[in-house]
Amino acid sequence: MKSAIKIISGFIAIVVFTAILAYSFSGLNVSEVKDFSVKDKGLTFTRLCWKANSNVSGYNIYQKNKNSTQYTLIKTIEDSDTTSYKVKNLDMESHYFFKISAFKSFFGYKKESKKSKMVETITLPKGESISSVTNDEKSTLSVNWSSGINCSGYEIDFALNSDFSDAQQAIIDDKETVSYDIKNLIQGKTYHLRMRSYTLFEGIKYYSDYSKSVSATVKKETKKVSVVKGKPVVALTFDDGPDYAGASKRILDVLEKYKVKATFFTVGENAKNNPDNIKRKVKLNCEIGNHTYNHNHYGASVSAADISKCSAVIKNITGSNPTVFRSTGGNTTQTIRNECKKEGMSLYYWSVDTKDWKTKNAKKTIKKAMSAKDGDIILMHDIYSQTADAVEKLVPKMLKKGYQFVTVSELIKIKTGSAPKPGVQYLSGNKTL
Repeated sequence: MKSAIKIISGFIAIVVFTAILAYSFSGLNVSEVKDFSVKDKGLTFTRLCWKANSNVSGYNIYQKNKNSTQYTLIKTIEDSDTTSYKVKNLDMESHYFFKISAFKSFFGYKKESKKSKMVETITLPKGESISSVTNDEKSTLSVNWSSGINCSGYEIDFALNSDFSDAQQAIIDDKETVSYDIKNLIQGKTYHLRMRSYTLFEGIKYYSDYSKSVSATVKKETKKVSVVKGKPVVALTFDDGPDYAGASKRILDVLEKYKVKATFFTVGENAKNNPDNIKRKVKLNCEIGNHTYNHNHYGASVSAADISKCSAVIKNITGSNPTVFRSTGGNTTQTIRNECKKEGMSLYYWSVDTKDWKTKNAKKTIKKAMSAKDGDIILMHDIYSQTADAVEKLVPKMLKKGYQFVTVSELIKIKTGSAPKPGVQYLSGNKTL
C-alpha cells in the first residue's frame, strides 16, 4: 500500500512539475531573428542568411511571391547554429519575399518568435540568344532576338576583337523590344556580338549570363556600277572551286585580261587548300560566295554548320564574311535560308545553266551562255578544264556582242534599285524564288 502511494505521489509530482515548466515555457519570449538578409541570388535560387539566436532550437523560413497574399512555411531548420539557407527551384526572372522566425522546443511544446522583417529579392533573368544579324543598310547591323518574360531590358556588346576587349555597349531599357540597329559601324569590318538581359531591382541591374557570340560583316557600300542602258547585263557565276588542276587560274587570267568580274561560290575545303586563288579573286574585284564547307551534303542534309564553317574559312582568308550563298545542287531548305539570314547572306540560283558539269564540252558551254538575256545569272564551274577552254573564247565573244558583266550583288542592285536581302533567294536580277 505504501509503495502504491509512493508511485502515485511521484506521478503527481512529475505532472505538477511538468505543468509548472510548461506554464513557465509558455510565458517565455523567444527573441526575433536579427540581420535577416539575402546573401546571393541566381537563376533559380536565392541564399538567405541571418545572425544566430542563442538558446533556441531552430528556425522557420516563410516565403511568398509577388502574386501571393500570405506567407507559406517552406523550411524548418532544427539547428540553432545554422545561419544560412539556400532556397532552390524558384522560377527564373521572378520576385520573392521571405521572413524568418526562431523557435524553442520543449517536450512537444514549441514557442515561436515574432517573424522578422520581410526581405525582398529576385531571381536572375535567363538571358536571350541573338536569333539573327542583318546588314540591310550601310554601316548598320540589325540585331534580332526573342523578348524576355520578366526582365527589364537588354545589353548588346559589339566588338572588332573576338575576345570583346574593345567592346562597346548598346542598352535597351524596354523588355518588349526584339530588335536594335547598331549604326555608324566601319564598312567592310567584321563585328562580334553578344547580348544579355537584366532585371532592375532596388536601382541595381542584375544581369544574366552572356549569350553565345555571333559575328557579322558590315557590307561596304556598293559603288555605283556604270552600265550602258540598252545592253544586256549578266552575272557569270562559278561553283565548286578553286580546283587543283589549273582551271580556276586560267579563268582568272581571262577575267583579268578583259577586266571582267564574276562571282565564285567556293567550297570551303577547297578555299582552305588554295588561299592564294581566293585572294587573287578578291584582288580582281570578284565576289566570293559560300557553297558549303565540303559539298558532301544536299538539301535537307545541309546543316547550319556546313554553311558557317565555310564562312569561317572565307573570312580567315579574305578578312570578311561572305554575303552571298548558293545551295549545293540548287536545293534550298528553310534551314539553309535561316542560317543565311543569320549570317547576312542572300542566296542565288541561276537562270541559265550551261550544263558544263554534264557535257564537259566547251562549244556547248559557249552556245548555252550566249543565249543569256539581260538580268540573267549564268551557272558554270571553275573545276573543269573544258570550262576554262569555254571562258577563254566566251568572254571576248560576249563582250563583242555587248554583254556587260557584274557580280550577283551588283546585278540585283542594278535591276531592283535595292541591295539584295539576306535570306532571300534570287533566280535572276529581278526575280526571286
